[in-house]
Amino acid sequence: MTPRGSSTNSWSETRVRQMIPAVFAELGDFAATHQAIEREWLAAPARTDLIGLIPLAGPLVARQPDLPERIDASFGWVEQTLLTV
Repeated sequence: MTPRGSSTNSWSETRVRQMIPAVFAELGDFAATHQAIEREWLAAPARTDLIGLIPLAGPLVARQPDLPERIDASFGWVEQTLLTV
């Protein structure tokens, strides 16, 4: 397996990693779901990549209905705090 962020990562490898949170959620392991999502988000090499990974949080929204608002607020914080410097 090639390291994350490597340009040689295959599409299927990336797709499988992105399916893992949904599998954990289906099994009812929401702590593992959260950890898998967090791991993918933290590994995103750029903001645009992170935005593309937001749908990974889908399995958690039913349990945390305010999650989309919190995600939106976090991007607002980044833009106000870090990008306006």
